[in-house]
Amino acid sequence: MNAPNTEPGWAQRCLVSARYGAVVALVLLVIAGPGYRWRLLPLPVALQGFFLCGVLAAAVAFLLGGAALLLSGAARRQPQASRNWMAFGFGAAVVLACGYWYAQLRAAPLLHDVSTDTTQPPVFVEAVGLRAADHAENTADYVRDYTVGTTAVNAPQAQKDAYPDVRPVMLKMKPDKAFAVADKAARSMGWNIVAVVPSEGRIEATATSLYFGFKDDIAIRVRSELNGRGSIVDMRSSSRAGANDFGRNARRIRAYAERLRPMK
Repeated sequence: MNAPNTEPGWAQRCLVSARYGAVVALVLLVIAGPGYRWRLLPLPVALQGFFLCGVLAAAVAFLLGGAALLLSGAARRQPQASRNWMAFGFGAAVVLACGYWYAQLRAAPLLHDVSTDTTQPPVFVEAVGLRAADHAENTADYVRDYTVGTTAVNAPQAQKDAYPDVRPVMLKMKPDKAFAVADKAARSMGWNIVAVVPSEGRIEATATSLYFGFKDDIAIRVRSELNGRGSIVDMRSSSRAGANDFGRNARRIRAYAERLRPMK
């Protein structure tokens, strides 16, 4: 026989709201990312409508569920208390994840295009058409000076300040062999390879985020070192949308460089 429900009225109302909030949040968040990824929703609707409302509903589950479970012993002991803990746990996971993403956003500079060579960045060729077909917000050209809101940005200087370690990789091998190594490393990254042109030392690829399906284009250039002792591998990673890439383009370049360095 189940024990009677004796938690205070306020706690019961909080728990009911938390459970409903968790369900609403789950539904909205499941729709938001895939809805935009499959182009069923425009980005503003997916982000400001479904995603933001989903996060707010998760915050309700987290705050109200947490308050009731923390302050009411009866709420923790009721027969189906696992539902309350699940609602609280789901809300906490969403809130913490969003807090982490927001911290990354605040810490990252206003960059969406990062290159190991900001003087002569690797060029996009195939990506130009792909961006046009995708109605990309950002151009495939490397833009050195631009304004975001009221903030003027010089991309090379902003990158130098934020990511001084983003540099070309030097390989002690001839360009043809270095190109093969660069191609193998690129394929190991899980990107969609869209162009491999050995005669130009050019590799292009596209990386797609898991949830929203945001696309970033990647250009890799392999050329002979000036003194002929080896090869230089440059990489550029550029987001199709957004003024702030959360630092993911720099992280991608670092990860690719780490794949290359053991092959020196």
